[in-house]
Amino acid sequence: MRRRKTGKTLRACCYCLAIAATNQVFAEQEPPKRTGLWVTQKISESAANPAGFEAAIRGNPHLGAQSLQTSITNPHRPNFGETVSVPVPWDPIYQRNFSRVIAQLGERYADDPLCVGVVLTCANFMSKEMHLPKTPADRAKWQEMGDYGTKLLDVYKKYTEEWAKAFPKQQISLHLSQVLDLPSTFFERIIDYGVSKHPEQFTIQNCQLTGRGEDTGRISYDLVLKYHDRLHHGFQSLAGFGHGGERMGSIQMAVLNVVHADGEYWELWHGDGLSAETSGEVTKAWEEAKRLGYDAYKKKLIAEGLYQEQSRGHHRGRGGRGRHDAALTPDV
Repeated sequence: MRRRKTGKTLRACCYCLAIAATNQVFAEQEPPKRTGLWVTQKISESAANPAGFEAAIRGNPHLGAQSLQTSITNPHRPNFGETVSVPVPWDPIYQRNFSRVIAQLGERYADDPLCVGVVLTCANFMSKEMHLPKTPADRAKWQEMGDYGTKLLDVYKKYTEEWAKAFPKQQISLHLSQVLDLPSTFFERIIDYGVSKHPEQFTIQNCQLTGRGEDTGRISYDLVLKYHDRLHHGFQSLAGFGHGGERMGSIQMAVLNVVHADGEYWELWHGDGLSAETSGEVTKAWEEAKRLGYDAYKKKLIAEGLYQEQSRGHHRGRGGRGRHDAALTPDV
């Protein structure tokens, strides 16, 4: 596949929500709001509280006839400890409603020149990544439902087609992350299917990019390394650089990880993307690393005492809204 050539740009945008529903209840606002988040509840034109609106969406009981009850285990989320319902991805009522949402989103946004990509959502928990509830109690519930690996694979194939049909000119991006106890072959089969069916659209994204060490050994990063020369791919920072670097690490090591996988784009967190200083440092380091190449840039970091082979522990990303609203794209 021939990789698309793009110039180096920095795009900043505000956090906002796209509106859709199983019947026509779009808020009539101009210009329309744009994002990859799908919803099934009406929002008033005067709504100005995204946090409250998203909480209402999460509690919508009509997404599917069959659901899994779980609780929020991420202590960084404001609803930590609360009980929530997650639609079972292969439930026919959920699929019928969600398929209608995708079709309506396509009708409204597919011809918008500002809509360049959508996220392949269909079996998700608290984000656009592939995570599903996975506490021991959650896993027991999934196991009671039978062969969830095969069922989830069929779900991803179905919605790869539906997103591609609704958005034929946009990138269809799969945000990789570990799903329950499923092996890497599960993800590879989804990626192989997407590449075979929609080679110019299908995209994979690693949302756990760090600068705490080399990211090899993590399933989402290793998948990008494996497929980087076959399809579009990019990264999202695990955290912001503006918090002392403990969770995200250094810009130089993060750049090394991006260059190692020949990343096409990089989503920064809110504060980093809107900071001329931080985004400028990222751009400068990325341009240098691309010019030198992975091996030479790694040697440079070792010589300067900036190289770190492995991550110093694991830090969970904060579940903040609007965290990754700027993107850097290198010259290629």
